[in-house]
Amino acid sequence: MPTSDPVQLLLTTNEWANRNMIEACRGLSDEQLHQDFEMGLGNLHDTMLHVISAMKGWGHLLAGREQAPHLEGRHTLDELLALHDEVAADFRNSAESHPVDELVTGERGGRSFTFARGAVI
Repeated sequence: MPTSDPVQLLLTTNEWANRNMIEACRGLSDEQLHQDFEMGLGNLHDTMLHVISAMKGWGHLLAGREQAPHLEGRHTLDELLALHDEVAADFRNSAESHPVDELVTGERGGRSFTFARGAVI
């Protein structure tokens, strides 16, 4: 259903773009998915896993939960999609649970930080 709510637009676009990024890799061999490049996180698999892991971390911050460890390991595209869908649903639920102008505070690496919920989304 079309919406003009900025939060819903951001959440929907994020989910759509991430799913499309993973699906676009369907034609690649496992070797190509893990081919190293001298930039970014090294390969497509690790980049996608990082995106999902970051979304999980931000979702935990929005929900007031302790930060989750980064996702690791080697995953198939189907496993990446399942992880994405689970994390995206949690992120959406956490994002929609409070007004966007509320502040959230977290800690990482011994440093404390505060954001408006809308800035996280």
